[in-house]
Amino acid sequence: MFRVILLLCLSFALVSCSRTPVVFPAGFAKQIALKESAAETDCKVPAAYTDSLIFPSKYEGSDGSRDQLNEESEARYRAQTRQINQFSAGIAKLSSRLYRDKGERQDYECVLSRLAEWASQGALLAEANGTGKAIRKWNLALLSSQYLKLHDLHNSLQDEPLQDSRKAIKTWLSKLADKVITDYSDIPRDKINNHQYWAAWAVMVTSAVTQSRTHYNWAKAQFETALAQINSEGFWPNELNRASRAHQYHNFAIAPIITVARFLQVNGDLIQGLDPRLQLLARNVLMGIESQALFFSLTDQQQVDYPITERGRLAWLPVYHMMTDDPLAKLMLEKYQPDGFTRLGGDTSSLFNG
Repeated sequence: MFRVILLLCLSFALVSCSRTPVVFPAGFAKQIALKESAAETDCKVPAAYTDSLIFPSKYEGSDGSRDQLNEESEARYRAQTRQINQFSAGIAKLSSRLYRDKGERQDYECVLSRLAEWASQGALLAEANGTGKAIRKWNLALLSSQYLKLHDLHNSLQDEPLQDSRKAIKTWLSKLADKVITDYSDIPRDKINNHQYWAAWAVMVTSAVTQSRTHYNWAKAQFETALAQINSEGFWPNELNRASRAHQYHNFAIAPIITVARFLQVNGDLIQGLDPRLQLLARNVLMGIESQALFFSLTDQQQVDYPITERGRLAWLPVYHMMTDDPLAKLMLEKYQPDGFTRLGGDTSSLFNG
């Protein structure tokens, strides 16, 4: 009898857990005002990318540090991924216009039409090599975060065709998240790096769109792995291995981890605040902006001249500042005033607030 009661209790707990909503920062649910439609607009829906995701690496031919760009491979990479990147950039542009209260209903309908078309064709779900898996997760991160920030319109516009489109889109994004989980599961610990962290963010933000606790829990586990990989000095060894690009890749790797941390925080899973290990790593990255000495001492390599303060590469900093009282973060935020980054949803100062 006790065994039966115990099993019933465990079953109830599992059901309750699976029904627990995935919360997201209030900025994603900002009320959006639509402008009056001035005229009929032409919403061109780009052809869905359904080919295999087999792409060259822009570091092709580089040694184990993978820090030397191959210009010929990079050109092929950009050409072969242009269709995907142009589609995602178009979604980000329309979503941001709407989020800033500068869009019309037709813009919202266009976002849904484009996403629903790619959903209906099963875009981005094909076989992939390492570079293709990266493209899949980066675009999932962008598409899910851009979709999530239109939450207010999803709730307020309830026409049946729009509901049908949203259902198809969420099913597709969920399938993409499943693919990303498959792509980045069972990775040997010594191979886990920034790719895993971006996969965590892509799956985390998708979990908020689809309300999937399975996806949320997977992303949370990757976050915990990322913390465990930080060494006692506040660095990720696998990013230090990038030699002359160690600082660049520490900055690239911390962005998705900070945004995952913010989602964990609003869901009550970071009761103790941001982990000291991650705060130490963040400070190292910020200090590396002002001086190469620290990263040079660890890699014995002059760091590449990389515009780290431009094009949203510091978009994680406003989110980090929200979560800590780090005076260095405040100073750097005021000094550089980072742009938003489409893979994180855009304007992180607004989206991750509240």
